[in-house]
Amino acid sequence: MEVILLAACASLTFYRFDGFLPRLWALTMMARARMPMSKIPGLTFWKLCGSGTGEGFTPSPNMGVYAILCCWEDEDIARQQLSSHGLFARYQKNAREHWQILMRPISVRGQWDGQAPFVLSDMPSQEDAPLAALT
Repeated sequence: MEVILLAACASLTFYRFDGFLPRLWALTMMARARMPMSKIPGLTFWKLCGSGTGEGFTPSPNMGVYAILCCWEDEDIARQQLSSHGLFARYQKNAREHWQILMRPISVRGQWDGQAPFVLSDMPSQEDAPLAALT
């Protein structure tokens, strides 16, 4: 039986790539980043994500935008790894721009690949704070 550590902090980072070579690099990282991601200290769960074109869900990929969803043991580890780990530095170097958000789960339902990687935060939520829904 595999032991799954639950995350107290999640991050979602979007990267935009322009030009043929940076986009090719990003596409190949969908396979090549798996081993390095599995070895990052404090990272309990992760998903490499592509994106679509247009509004809503479409089968047409956007080859210029990729995202990485991460679950971390705590916010301090998340901030430290996201700012200093070589894998994230390589993504930033190859991307034209990136945008990152740290999140605390306030509601959890279901599983992702048979795992329930998110755990409710013990910190009270702010009613006027931004809200993200991952489906």
